[in-house]
Amino acid sequence: MRQIDLGISLGTPLSPLMGGVYLKPLDDAMTETGWFYARFMDDWVVLAPSRGPLRFDPLPPIRFFNSLKNKTNY
Repeated sequence: MRQIDLGISLGTPLSPLMGGVYLKPLDDAMTETGWFYARFMDDWVVLAPSRGPLRFDPLPPIRFFNSLKNKTNY
């Protein structure tokens, strides 16, 4: 078992609040695309009127997450 010294514990009431605050810029960026976007914490759906816009620019969420400069776990 490893000790974690940073972050918010899972399952606490603070976790969804901080997640919502942290992902608000993603919500704003996706709203600017004009695509339908729905998010519930870390689950999200993006719909466009046709496949064309998504093929042309599928990167708004990727650009957002890269701009955070966080370590990602794959």
